[in-house]
Amino acid sequence: MEAAKIVGIKYCGGCNPRIDRSRVAEEIGACLPEGFQLVQGKGPVVWDVGILICGCAVACADSCELKSLARGWIRVCGPVVDHEEVVEGRIARAIAEKLSKIALDECL
Repeated sequence: MEAAKIVGIKYCGGCNPRIDRSRVAEEIGACLPEGFQLVQGKGPVVWDVGILICGCAVACADSCELKSLARGWIRVCGPVVDHEEVVEGRIARAIAEKLSKIALDECL
């Protein structure tokens, strides 16, 4: 059995939120595809996928240091997921779909 892929979450400082970042993170945990494990906070291993949850388009938390925490990233910048506008209530589902695609691409 293959080990679960580690998905880490990082947040911005929350100075200008256009979305409820904590709720989005909870919803991600609730709809995480099979084969993925959600962790918060920096761990001893590099994450397979990082999710950066920023409350607005400035994405102040996006830095070079951050990039080293994960092999790949999904960026949430307000109501935008990886440069695609998403209704706030669908952000977690859009992320789950991206994770499922990552898993599928690795199987091919």
